Amino acid sequence: MPSKLHRLLTFAFFLSFVNAATAQVRLDEAKEKIKERQSEESTRPSRPDRSGESRDASDRGQQSSGRSYSSPQDNFLLRIIGHATYGVFIGYYRLEEHLNHPLSRYPFCTATEGNHISERTGNEARRARIDVTDRFLVSNTTLGNQLSVRLRPTPYFFFEGSYTHISELFGSILDGSNGDQDRSTRFSLINATLCYDRIRTESFNLGWLIGWRHLGEGLDADALVTGLQMEVFMGEGISLTAAYKGGFVYGLGVNESGAHLRFHFGRYAGSIGLQRLVISDYRKNMAAFGLGLYL
Repeated sequence: MPSKLHRLLTFAFFLSFVNAATAQVRLDEAKEKIKERQSEESTRPSRPDRSGESRDASDRGQQSSGRSYSSPQDNFLLRIIGHATYGVFIGYYRLEEHLNHPLSRYPFCTATEGNHISERTGNEARRARIDVTDRFLVSNTTLGNQLSVRLRPTPYFFFEGSYTHISELFGSILDGSNGDQDRSTRFSLINATLCYDRIRTESFNLGWLIGWRHLGEGLDADALVTGLQMEVFMGEGISLTAAYKGGFVYGLGVNESGAHLRFHFGRYAGSIGLQRLVISDYRKNMAAFGLGLYL
């Protein structure tokens, strides 16, 4: 227990410095920039109808494709690229033993193993699991909350839904004056992703994610989201988890990333970490304090 407390205090001390960085652009300004891009997209003139030209081009393409053929060298190159892509993103289950590790009931249900266990031993393995995490986010000008649910129907992939909501406060709300500048700006972010752990050892998970993203609180914008996630199980009931979810909305970057120390107590977990939100030119670091449950 003293070692856990020492690590917790060290990490909290580190956060006190990292979280000191404040955004140079306010949240409402970043939202207005997205709205301006939305307005530009909606007022952009539509392209002239060239369906006739496209049909002619398609007919010419079909005629030329009938005369063309793919060489054996082209087919061989395509097969090599296909195998390499599959190996990088999915992996070969017959060659990589870690991809067949079963799902644990909860992290550290044994002394050293995390989300996956090396052997299917008794009641330590599960066919499916649900992970729930709720985090409180805070910085010098921002309050927020992040709720995430991971549905693991199999040991091979999982679905994650997350909802992040923040409020940025400024004016007399912060300085305690009696002015009329009391204002706050709200922002919400919903992610629904398919996640795949490319590496699934007993003490380390690393994988990719892809899905859909929605920006709320007056923006009403949808976009594709991709990213990476990982978790390292360091022993003594402690793990380090990190994730990055990035995408573009009307050409503007909207990225969410975080790193958290998790302290596991059976089916429950507590965490402390750093959450970072980037919306165009707006960048905000927030300390994150969370609770988790494994079902």
